[in-house]
Amino acid sequence: MTRGLKDHFDQVWVVDFEFSSPPGENPEVVCMVAKEFFSGKLVRMSADELGRQPVAPFSVCEKTLVVAYFSSAEWGCFLQLGWPVPKRIVDLFVEFKNMHNGVPTVAGFSLLGALAQFGLSSIDVAEKEDMKQLAMRGKPYTSTEMKSLLDYCHSDVAATERLLAKMYGFIDLPRALLRGRYTVAVATMERNGVPIDCNAHELLREKWDEVREDLVRDVDRHYGVFEGLSFREDKFRAWLKKENIPWPTFENGRLKLDQETFRQQEKRVPQVGLLRQLRRDLSDLRLEKLSVGHDGRNRCLLSPFS
Repeated sequence: MTRGLKDHFDQVWVVDFEFSSPPGENPEVVCMVAKEFFSGKLVRMSADELGRQPVAPFSVCEKTLVVAYFSSAEWGCFLQLGWPVPKRIVDLFVEFKNMHNGVPTVAGFSLLGALAQFGLSSIDVAEKEDMKQLAMRGKPYTSTEMKSLLDYCHSDVAATERLLAKMYGFIDLPRALLRGRYTVAVATMERNGVPIDCNAHELLREKWDEVREDLVRDVDRHYGVFEGLSFREDKFRAWLKKENIPWPTFENGRLKLDQETFRQQEKRVPQVGLLRQLRRDLSDLRLEKLSVGHDGRNRCLLSPFS
């Protein structure tokens, strides 16, 4: 099924990086494995070796196709290393999503899920998680740890290579290349991040409890269902009784208090709207989860096509 690749490209490289992602920062590259699909040529490099490379150790020109799974992570590593990014890209995650979006899959949309969908073997989930945690731990690594990470990275390349062989016949190549180009734009956006007013951020961190308490105080004067920052079911039940408002319950009589129930009830009982908004805001406004890098920028995974 992949014979047609030779009609379009001189080389096809399958690539995978391992990296760590300190909160708010750009990736710290750990290692890379790349394999040329036709010749079987293999490149395995640790971070130290990669750092000495001014460009990628394989062609990235128009006549070379570079294939990866969830490739914005790979191009983030390219950008971190200062390498020119590939001209022609196929991201098998994006193409797998394109094939199955809205249709149930065997095991989701991870690389392991895509392999399972096509009946292909993969490494154990627990082993994969262990290696991911080792990569995320960051430097330094012993020689044994680096070999394990390179072997793990190599296994993902081999898996992506098998997946390419299975999927190529289903890939609409001209449009797949456009989608592949977009993953570079995503990597660039993730790298640039969002500038944060660090002075305002620090002030908010210092005053965050006061801000939330003021928010609760302002809204709860209409309901009387909070104690401090805690929503109390018994107080809410009393308010519902006072206002003569029926409310969905579980079989054991407990009130259903999830956001979807509140959203549906608001259509029928508009006066719960402010309370629904407050509960959502208290749940979503988690300032401690806003990671700011050393350059004053917030960065997060954009998850294209997810």
